[in-house]
Amino acid sequence: MIIFVYGDSNHLIRRKIQELKKGFSSKFDPSNLNFDDFVYSESEAGTILQVCSTPPFLGTKRMVIVRDLLSTSNAKPFSQEWVEYLQNKAESTIVVLVERKKSAQIEKHKIFLALKDIDAAFTYPLDSISGIKLTEWVAHIVNDQGLVLSPIQLRQLIERSSHDMMTILLEIRKLAAFSNTEHITQEEFDHLLSPQVSDHIFELIDMIQAGNTKKALILLEKQRRFGTANMQLLAMLIRQIRILKKVKLYQEIQGTQMAKDLALHPFVVKKAVSAANKMRMQELDAILDSLLRFDAGVKTGIVSDRIAVDCLVSEFIQA
Repeated sequence: MIIFVYGDSNHLIRRKIQELKKGFSSKFDPSNLNFDDFVYSESEAGTILQVCSTPPFLGTKRMVIVRDLLSTSNAKPFSQEWVEYLQNKAESTIVVLVERKKSAQIEKHKIFLALKDIDAAFTYPLDSISGIKLTEWVAHIVNDQGLVLSPIQLRQLIERSSHDMMTILLEIRKLAAFSNTEHITQEEFDHLLSPQVSDHIFELIDMIQAGNTKKALILLEKQRRFGTANMQLLAMLIRQIRILKKVKLYQEIQGTQMAKDLALHPFVVKKAVSAANKMRMQELDAILDSLLRFDAGVKTGIVSDRIAVDCLVSEFIQA
């Protein structure tokens, strides 16, 4: 069995992976002896192949998650080698390929195209949602947490979380944890909800670009005192760098049109243009690669979320 889990929604991907792991554990591996999670790299390729070829221990199935395999390369030799292996792997091994890019990009990849239609292949495209669908999703999560928010508060929650699903979820959990009643007053809401993180993230990126280590670390600690979780900071950094990359590609387009095409608020685009003009695309690519590497490290338990954020900021400033 081969399972593709892909898209640009970190929250939806994380939830799907948790669902797959839970289902596999309850059905095949209650002792957690036949589960492995890798972030693909050339140095790990041999280990991944070896683990995928290893028979399950005291069980009938083994699950192996491989993250960022398709993101590594779409070259024909690389893709063909992995297609042949995955087509002929042991039936007892369930391979889950996880990619954090827009589904349209992944669905053009040679590995995906070669394997998506085989009998034992399953695909889960999980892109971020927006507009009415996002509002409905937020209302559902709020209800599940036993909270009651007004329509105005729902809109403020979405806007102040920069429409990011993971950030919204973390804010809802914080509201639920600190609220004594299901009905939250506007005063409680304003006190508990973090300031709009995106503004501070842009400021943090400015400090990184300027090489101001002290100011960058002060901004980090300020966000932590506001109650912003490290995973939220990491998710917002990833989102803002992706916005800067998109903006770099739209430099010749008028601001209002850019906002429409990128589905962003004009104010966000204005700030992004200012930040993007100070950085080269190669710098943004390098920063994003590091962010995704540390993000995967946190999710697989290799590094703590706090250390990951601190190390990233220091790494970017020293680059």
